[in-house]
Amino acid sequence: MSSSVTLSNLETFVDGLPTNGGISKSQLQLVQRSISQLLKSEDFQRRTNSKLKDLGKTVKVARDQFSSVQMLLRTLDSKRVLCDENKAPRNYSPEWDSLYHNYLNVARVSLQMAPMVQERLKEFSEAVLVATEDDSLPREEKEAFLDHFTKNISRVSDKADQQSVGVKQFRQRVRDFTESITKDASRLEGKTNQGALDELSQRIQVLEAENVLIVLQLAKAKGAVKLQGITGSGQEGNISAVVGLIALVPSTGAEILASSLSSLSFSTFPVVQELLAKEEEKKKELADLILQREALLAKKEPSEVEQLLIELNKLGPTLDVLTDLWCGIPAILTMLNTDSKTIRGQLGDLERNDDNGFSKGLVELAKETYSTLSRALQIYTITGHQGNF
Repeated sequence: MSSSVTLSNLETFVDGLPTNGGISKSQLQLVQRSISQLLKSEDFQRRTNSKLKDLGKTVKVARDQFSSVQMLLRTLDSKRVLCDENKAPRNYSPEWDSLYHNYLNVARVSLQMAPMVQERLKEFSEAVLVATEDDSLPREEKEAFLDHFTKNISRVSDKADQQSVGVKQFRQRVRDFTESITKDASRLEGKTNQGALDELSQRIQVLEAENVLIVLQLAKAKGAVKLQGITGSGQEGNISAVVGLIALVPSTGAEILASSLSSLSFSTFPVVQELLAKEEEKKKELADLILQREALLAKKEPSEVEQLLIELNKLGPTLDVLTDLWCGIPAILTMLNTDSKTIRGQLGDLERNDDNGFSKGLVELAKETYSTLSRALQIYTITGHQGNF
């Protein structure tokens, strides 16, 4: 298609696909093959590995930012600088110490969970799925193998889900803390540029909301081709872990979406590029506004309070990235559970080989996806531990 392709063109194309459970099996087979080839490519693996190394380093970056805030708060508390709305001195460092301790614990648990999840992914891609393709094994033995694997995954997935809830609650506590201390700081006499700071903060909130809308548009397009596993009608779709990979490394989403739809004779590159260009534009504008806000806070020689706000503003985006990662790792176990059941449901077709290779394509996509996820988690774990956690 031409460069005039828009999101509405994409939606029209998707609406025109067969409606019985989404797209047809033959079309899904094309999607499977296209994504598998993408995941195998050296360029894709190199870009993904680079992103995961950066995420591993971010764990230490956040720890250093927490430490900087901790030192500033202890100094301010000792001078009784910050006060509540009744002008009574307020000590913030005890609460921050608790948050800092919470962060270190969440980071350690994540780095401990990652290799455990990685081992399950490796087992699934290199042992379980290989067994399903072994013609010498009876079907009953394959079913028992998959059932045993699924049962073991279910035992650990509940604990992993609780970890995700804890991560989200922790992130909200840091947001609440930042909001509270910013209000107290704004009451200090002699504070300058507060009006400009408030205006910048409002513009930043608007931009963040606009970015969310762009991400939702991309997500809607991804969901349209049934990348998230079994469809509502019960027909087997694709491997749900594809979405897990996108959650772990968001930059892969556009490539996977483009690859999927282009395999269905829809050139999605223009619309994806348009959305990504908008997202990049918003990110740059957002980064510029944050720099402006920091410049106002740091005008002349920043006071200790202003330096504190600068450090908190730096920490927020860092934690947002880690929160997505830390919630994404436990979610992979749920996807693994779903996909093992999907493969089990395809065993009959695999044995008969009467579905034109659809089931074999499903297994191949599962192997490539989980192998990619396994390598990704290994890189994250190694890089993260380099921060001495």
